[in-house]
Amino acid sequence: MWLSKNMVKSMKSGHLSELTEVSDGSTAAFAGFGRNGKGRYSMASPGGILYHPQSGDRAVVVSTAAGEICTGIIQESDTDIEAGELKLYSSGGASIVLKNDGTVLINGEEV
Repeated sequence: MWLSKNMVKSMKSGHLSELTEVSDGSTAAFAGFGRNGKGRYSMASPGGILYHPQSGDRAVVVSTAAGEICTGIIQESDTDIEAGELKLYSSGGASIVLKNDGTVLINGEEV
C-alpha cells in the first residue's frame, strides 16, 4: 500500500518506474538494462533482508529525487505454495516455507 501510494506520487511529480533486466547482481548495487540504457541500481528491501538479484531477473526500478532504486524482482509463479504462505529460497535450492497451518518447512522437511 505504501509503495503504491508513493509510486503514484512519484509519477505525478515526473518520476517514473520501469522494468530493468539484471545483467550483474553480484553486488548491492546491480547492473541492469532499462528504458534509459545500462545503469547501476541500489536495492531497497525490508530491514534485515539482504539479497542480490540474479542475471536475467526482471527488476522494478523506481526513479526518485535521490536517484533510481530497485524495489523488487518480478517473481515467477510458484505452484507449491498457497495464497497467504511465504517462501524464502535461494538459487541453490535451499528454502524455508511458512505454511498457513502453522508448520514450517526447511528444504521440504517439516520442522
